[in-house]
Parts: sequence; C-alpha cells; structure tokens
Amino acid sequence: MVWRKLNNYVDMWEKPVLGSEDQKDGKRFMALCIDPTSKNPYMGIVRQVTERVGSVDVPGYTDKSRLLIVKSDDLLKWNVVGDLRIDGIEETLKNLGGKDKEFIGLEDPDIIIDENGIKHVYFTIPFKHKTKSTNDTTRYDVYVGHAEGRNLNNLFSTGPVLGKLNDEIAGFKEICLVPSTNIKYKTFLAETFVSRKQGKGFSAIGIARTESLGGGWIYQKLVHSPELESRGWCAGHTSPCRIFDPNFLKQDKYLVGIMNGREHTKIAGSKEVYGKFRPGLFLFDNKSEDIVWIDENPLFEDPIASTITFASDLVYLNDKEVILYAHPNDSFVRAYRLNAFKLKALLPAQLK
Repeated sequence: MVWRKLNNYVDMWEKPVLGSEDQKDGKRFMALCIDPTSKNPYMGIVRQVTERVGSVDVPGYTDKSRLLIVKSDDLLKWNVVGDLRIDGIEETLKNLGGKDKEFIGLEDPDIIIDENGIKHVYFTIPFKHKTKSTNDTTRYDVYVGHAEGRNLNNLFSTGPVLGKLNDEIAGFKEICLVPSTNIKYKTFLAETFVSRKQGKGFSAIGIARTESLGGGWIYQKLVHSPELESRGWCAGHTSPCRIFDPNFLKQDKYLVGIMNGREHTKIAGSKEVYGKFRPGLFLFDNKSEDIVWIDENPLFEDPIASTITFASDLVYLNDKEVILYAHPNDSFVRAYRLNAFKLKALLPAQLK
C-alpha cells in the first residue's frame, strides 16, 4: 500500500484502515477516535453499525450501533479488541429512556485525558421516538454521554453532560475540545441540533463551558449556523471535528480547526437526497469564542464516497504531518495525511 495524492493538500492511504470498501462481510465501522496517550500499540474506540435500515444517502435511515475497543501498531491497520464496556451505563439509559423511546446504541466516541491521567470518554446516547414520523427531525432525543476511568477497560458512566435544552436547542453530539490556557474552565464545541417548526431542523456548531470534564456543562451559543451560511458545502448541516494543537498549526491569534459540512438536501425525482458531507477548515477566535472564517471549499472528498466523507479524529505524526481519520458512507474508516505547511497555504493572510 502507498499514499495516494488526492489534491495539493491531502494524501490518502489507499486501503481502509478498518473495515472494507464493499462491506461483503456485513461489517460497517465509523467514528474512530484515538487515545492520545497511547502508543505501541495505539488504542482507540470505534462505532460499529450493527443494523442499517434505509440508505445513508436518503433522509430517514436508521443505524443501530455499538462501541468497540480497537488497537493498532502503525495507525494504518486497526484491529478489534472487543466491546467497550461501561459500568453503570444501564442505569443511565434507564433514567433517560421511556415507553415511547427506543435506544439504538451508543455512537460517536471521543477521548480526552485530564491532568491526572484519567480517561474521559464521551459518546452519543440516541433514543428514537417510536410514534414520530421519519421526516420529523425531533424524532430523536440525543445526549452527550460521559464515562471515566484509568483505562478503557475500567470505565464508569456518570450520566450525560449535554442534552435537550428547549424546543429550539434539541440535543447535542460530536464534541471537540478547544485548546486554551484558561485554568477556570474548559470550552467545547459540539454538534447542536436546532429544531424549527413542523419538525424541521438542522445540525449546527454550538459552544459549551464547564469547570469539570465529568459534568456541569453549560451551553453558551451557536458559533456556526447553516441558516446564515453562504458557502454551499456547509449550508445544510455542520459538526465540529478537531481543532489543531496551536504548536502544530495556527494563524496569527486564531486556532485552526476542521469541521464537517453538509450541502443542502436535494430533491431527486420524487424523493429527498442528502447533500454531500465533507471536512473543511475554519478559524476560531478564543477571545470572542467565535468561528471567524471558513474556507470557501471543503478540504477533500473520498473518491468512492456517495455522500459522506466524515472526519472523526487526528493523530500527530511529527511537527509537520498528521493523520486524519474519516469514514466514507458511514461504512469504513480511511486514513488521510495532512501537512501543516500545505494547510497553511489555504488560510487567509488576514481577515477582512
């Protein structure tokens, strides 16, 4: 296997690092995240889709999932170790559930290590309302769950850190830590479900503050809304991926991040079809806590993706290169290599 050049900024490892392009074995993997303190081997968590009803290209499909522990010696081939087990998760699910709700499995993990070496694992807890139509974006209750422990085999659920706030801010998932020197609180970006009338809505990027990684998160505001977006690639839905370590890449006083942006849903014949979902660059102002610039175009698209190339995590190889992991079609995981100097060329010399 070799690195294949996708464009001037991105190289792609041709073989999937987890799963396969055709899924002939019936296994689908997505949302790989890496324990940043692990090496020899590297350890991580991945979401496995255990059942899919519908097509990822068409609104209304449903995935049932579970979380698995995975490991790798070289970052380019990942193997499943076993199920991610979380003590106390059943009690958490019981407290959040109800007769009208169907739990469809834990999703979309993230791992953050605190100053004491405790691993904090975040994940989506989704419930589907059985009586709501497939076209109703409020048919899901979505929480950011949390568990912690000394290692990935010894985690305890503490309950969700984010959930539905009101009729407009209807849920959260996909968190992203904002690098900061602030010692009073930590700041996170999160995919934020915004609900509108008649069950319509979209995913946006919100921001939350907390003094504790394990709880007490307070939602602040939206920092990106597709409703106000003129760039087509992220005018339908958006979700944060990662913000680069400023020692690796920054632009003046601004942090550089990767978001996942989706085009507007389209009508093909008599049915709705999702727009493309792809990663792209943004700049974040830590002082105002705002996204102040977004690239005019996405960074890349996987060559076999029908609609989805969704970035989930990155690993630093050296002071110039990172591996970015993404999952095409929510079905397998691919590795892409990014170079800091090449990415710098995409950033504005100065903001208007």
